Amino acid sequence: MTNVRTVCQQLARQGQQAMNSVKSDVDQARIGEAYLGSVENRSSPYPKRFEAVLGSSPYPESAVANTARRAWRQMEGCLGQLAVANAALAAIAAGVNGPVAATLASVGLNSMLSNPTSSVVDQARTGLIFTASVRDNASGADERDRAEAALRAASGVTTANSQVSILKTFLASL
Repeated sequence: MTNVRTVCQQLARQGQQAMNSVKSDVDQARIGEAYLGSVENRSSPYPKRFEAVLGSSPYPESAVANTARRAWRQMEGCLGQLAVANAALAAIAAGVNGPVAATLASVGLNSMLSNPTSSVVDQARTGLIFTASVRDNASGADERDRAEAALRAASGVTTANSQVSILKTFLASL
């Protein structure tokens, strides 16, 4: 029987290859989201309807894929979607080692930085979603409090540019 984490890495690599095999940004983004869904499904040991009772998946790949898919769905354009899918699949393909919150922070930051042509609103949404996921998957109270403070500060400013700056600073600090 193959290790779930190894299968997730293989799925992520396959997703990267499939994305690179087409030219359309829209198609690449859709392919990335589909492979993220496959990783999430493979790394979740029980049906979604039972997660509230049984808890979330013990596999960090599931947290990364789930967060990336939530961010993907909130993007206004395909360039933001593509940035999220690329960053998440790259992290999963490399192997999620260490604290999951640090990996989530890295994926969120890479998503925000990787495609400067994606809208600042998409960058802010990505930062908010990944920072909330860092908070929810924090390895301790200090990390959780820092994420919560960044979320409060970002929600208290009036422009997406300001949100992006706050969230980039937080995500880069992990």
